[in-house]
Amino acid sequence: MLPRIPYWSSLGLLDSIKKMIATFRIGISARLVSSRIKSIRCHWLTTEAKPSITICDRSFLQSDMTNITPTISAKVGANLHCQRYHPLKAIKDHIEQYVHAIYRKRTGSPLFTCIDNLSPVVSVEQNFDSLSVPQDHVSRAKNDNYYINSDYLLRAHTSAHERDLVRAGLDAFLCTGDCYRRDEIDAKHYPVFHQMEGVRLFDKQDIFTKDKNLDIFDNSMQETEEKQAVHSLEAVKFVENDLKEILMGIMNNLFGNIETRFVDAYFPFTHPSWEMEIKFQGD
Repeated sequence: MLPRIPYWSSLGLLDSIKKMIATFRIGISARLVSSRIKSIRCHWLTTEAKPSITICDRSFLQSDMTNITPTISAKVGANLHCQRYHPLKAIKDHIEQYVHAIYRKRTGSPLFTCIDNLSPVVSVEQNFDSLSVPQDHVSRAKNDNYYINSDYLLRAHTSAHERDLVRAGLDAFLCTGDCYRRDEIDAKHYPVFHQMEGVRLFDKQDIFTKDKNLDIFDNSMQETEEKQAVHSLEAVKFVENDLKEILMGIMNNLFGNIETRFVDAYFPFTHPSWEMEIKFQGD
């Protein structure tokens, strides 16, 4: 995860539109011998257009879930992680160069595809449902996110793009972008921050290069603290070691020889899960 750094952009809100629609219904009855108006019915319908908000050149109708403030909307689109000479871009480039140097395909080309230009506007389905986040999970709360309306929000994490990128055919990628959460501003928190997402898919040939009798899947369907029900323990341990190895490599490449540790964690969309901690100033 890259540091959370504030940034600015410009965006204006559309003025609300009010309109009055007058509707006339006229019934006319005519006879062969004489044509005449039998009745005139007139009624008025008053409708008020819902206010809209424009984010990333897209217009959205607001709802009771809308809670994006002008201050936050003004920051969308700065893309500091892509701005030349910006510290965020320097960190992003440094990580990408390290990963490209260490992880290569058999053909010699980089294993990981790097993506940094995806819109921060995502659907609720992308941000939560695609990651199996329960409907009643606290991370969905209006108090914790910036909702555009009931169906869209500013991404709370780059994980919102994982499923779509996998469906696009990518099996190893780094995805960097600006993210938004309703945090109290202090030395460690800001409502706008940046993340880098790393995803890699493995098949049996990647994991079991020596023992072809081992399998990725476990027919016993028993979930434990170490693995999901569908995966074999051997496959999980291989992927766990690979994940921790690349994360430690990135940290050492960024900060030099530092002390790190992994602690068990809970996330609704991964199991098992860990968080990496770095010793800093004795803590």
